[in-house]
Amino acid sequence: MKKCYLVYDPEEGVDFFDNKVDAVSCAEKRLDGYKDCALDEGWCDDVELLVVAEIITCTKKTEIEDGDEKVSYVDYELSVC
Repeated sequence: MKKCYLVYDPEEGVDFFDNKVDAVSCAEKRLDGYKDCALDEGWCDDVELLVVAEIITCTKKTEIEDGDEKVSYVDYELSVC
């Protein structure tokens, strides 16, 4: 199964998930960390960059052959995940 969801925040970076439930759970844990930090340090602007996203396209490698010369080239294209 492809990883179809991601969670991102500047403190922890990006993680990928197979399903929405796991992604949201991760985001809630990260949000708890910001809440704990806010008790001591106040509002952290980075919390506004915490996101859960559904990945709808991804890149894939495709082979392109140059007919007469038997040369293969690599190209990339977007595809639905």
